[in-house]
Amino acid sequence: MIVSRIRTTAAHLLFLGLSVFFGIATATTVRLQTTQGPIEIELYDSAAPITVANFLAYVRSGAYDDSLIHRSVRGFVIQGGGYFWNNNTNQVGNVVSRGAIQNEFSATRSNLRGTIAMAKVGGDPNSATSEWFINLANNSANLDSQNGGFTVFGQVTPASMVVVDAISALEIVNANSPYDALPLISVPPSGVSIQKSNLVLVQTAKVKSAALAPGVIDFDGTGRQNILLRNASGATPQMRVGRLVNNVFQFAAQEDPGANFRIAAVADLDGNGKSDLVFLNTTQGEFGDVRIWPDFQRGSERLWRQVKQVWDVQVVGDHDGDGSADLVWRYLAADPRDTGVSFIWFYNGTSVPVVRKRGGAPLDWTLLGSGDFNSDGKADMVYISPISGERTEVRVLMATADRTCANLSAGVIPATFRAIKLADFTGSGRGDILIRNLTTGQNAIRPLNGTGLTLPAYVGSPDDRNASCTTSSLTITPSNINLPPNDPAWQLYATGDFNA
Repeated sequence: MIVSRIRTTAAHLLFLGLSVFFGIATATTVRLQTTQGPIEIELYDSAAPITVANFLAYVRSGAYDDSLIHRSVRGFVIQGGGYFWNNNTNQVGNVVSRGAIQNEFSATRSNLRGTIAMAKVGGDPNSATSEWFINLANNSANLDSQNGGFTVFGQVTPASMVVVDAISALEIVNANSPYDALPLISVPPSGVSIQKSNLVLVQTAKVKSAALAPGVIDFDGTGRQNILLRNASGATPQMRVGRLVNNVFQFAAQEDPGANFRIAAVADLDGNGKSDLVFLNTTQGEFGDVRIWPDFQRGSERLWRQVKQVWDVQVVGDHDGDGSADLVWRYLAADPRDTGVSFIWFYNGTSVPVVRKRGGAPLDWTLLGSGDFNSDGKADMVYISPISGERTEVRVLMATADRTCANLSAGVIPATFRAIKLADFTGSGRGDILIRNLTTGQNAIRPLNGTGLTLPAYVGSPDDRNASCTTSSLTITPSNINLPPNDPAWQLYATGDFNA
């Protein structure tokens, strides 16, 4: 199966055209990171292709970032996608419409609780643009039969309905149409205007694709990296491993742990050169078992430990330099005590992991990945801030002795560009940030070189599992390497040294 052409640097960039991407799996997952927590939505790519493509166009353009949940009707719907907070003017603006689309209502996709559908102008079935709503109840008797039917194009995951319900439970005020049913986190005093901090916002909207969980692995232990695909859209999930043969990816079936599990990570935990599968039981309530298949072998399965379902592995790397991969878990629930905090499970290949806090950031910051920026044999982590004005800040948590860390600045991302991926594109062994202009398709690499830096020693007990990183005034100054542009409709799927 040919998936695409490959653009080559030290690490290869694999761009997939949308028709190929959707041909692999039938469900794309979008993650709306709201002020009240994450809402994950599994889209009906095949059943409502026009509506899904329209929604994804707004997501990928950033149009939904800092957008408002501007309508909440208890027992009915919450609605968003039409308005956003303009950080330059400190006022609400209109999301720019991409034009109306054709209605795709079907009675097989009814407006049931937890579904997402497009809002429309009354009396015009083909008037949907950017606004969407999530059904809080079974609204089929009402919404399936009026105005040509409201097109359902996805389903909120059960875990995310907790966040949806929390939003619908907030106080609602009448701030005049179209904000006459406006939910607020907090209501300002009489005579004081509503500010950004009062609003329920979609801080970021990103394609996550839980049904097609991408990953790069070394399945065979040959030093050639492979691609792992998972289709979890049906009752029986399926996995495929792709190997590059003569510049063409060939995919073969791989045993899947089953529908009750989500893939947490793929990593070489025991240092034998082969990737191991880490997965989490999603059916056990607040906590779930974390299990391992060493070398992807079911027969060697073992229980590792338990973790709350709201924790997510976002980075894998050897963060203490012992030759075994460690997992960076991030807390994704809206909880003022823990939201955005990161803990690392340090593993040496033989015992249970040692758990240590490794910094953290608000959830509107992206944990991009890890690299060894000062070439000391220990992986460092990169966080990317949300856009503030015309810039995006980069922070690096550098690994220091005894599994501690130091917090450094690594400059800013140029205006109009977004950080896409962290990988070793230049072959330095350290790590570089791939940035992209999502409008023009222009790409560039930002190498990070922290060699020679004298990092501050951690003050405190390295055995304190709640220790934070040491703040430092040191800076890593990135350089810039321009790459050829590519079609902005294509998305980066994976990076890896596929041909060793």
